[in-house]
Amino acid sequence: MIHGLVERFLDQLEEKQGLDFIVFKDDNQPIKFRARFYGINYEETSILFYSVDVPRLSGYLKKEKEIYSRFEDLVFIFTVLEIQDNYLLLSFPYLHYVPQKDRSELRVKCSLKNPCLFIYNSKTYNVLDISKGGFAIKIKEKLFNLDDKERGILSVNNRQFAVHFTVVYMTEFPDGSVKYGMKFINPPEELLKEIDNYTKEIGYRILKVLSVD
Repeated sequence: MIHGLVERFLDQLEEKQGLDFIVFKDDNQPIKFRARFYGINYEETSILFYSVDVPRLSGYLKKEKEIYSRFEDLVFIFTVLEIQDNYLLLSFPYLHYVPQKDRSELRVKCSLKNPCLFIYNSKTYNVLDISKGGFAIKIKEKLFNLDDKERGILSVNNRQFAVHFTVVYMTEFPDGSVKYGMKFINPPEELLKEIDNYTKEIGYRILKVLSVD
């Protein structure tokens, strides 16, 4: 489903006169700017845009590393790959989870600016998404089996916590990578508070993108 949305977005790019993006300032206030589609590289999964606003916003773009755009009432996030003069090279977008007010556990994609990390057997992995119920990683190695109960270290907002978890799902991809979903077992209260702070900040940004005209 997500792949189909991204593909449809890419197909429509050439038809659009331009695309509205949002980058956030340090105080989490959004800055909206418009960029014109310039070219696409399917092999390197990158898109080139042109905007007169790039020089003015380059400091925020370099610091944040990610920018946002709406598509069909959803939110896409792009990684900033390169900035040169008025040109902005972005990754292909990914769809962010839209926060739902009726969800007891808000799940968010972890940001590049402030990543969550999972440490297991002295190796460190980037966390893909996280909630107060658990987290997921996507890696190119076989690490766990379904229903395994394991322990590791989780870093959230640069604070480390010992975690006990169950592997509740495994999804294998054609490129050899595996996505593991972990459910917490009796997580410490301090960890839940830190995850709550983390998810609320990202959730705020997504809702802000959806509300900006």
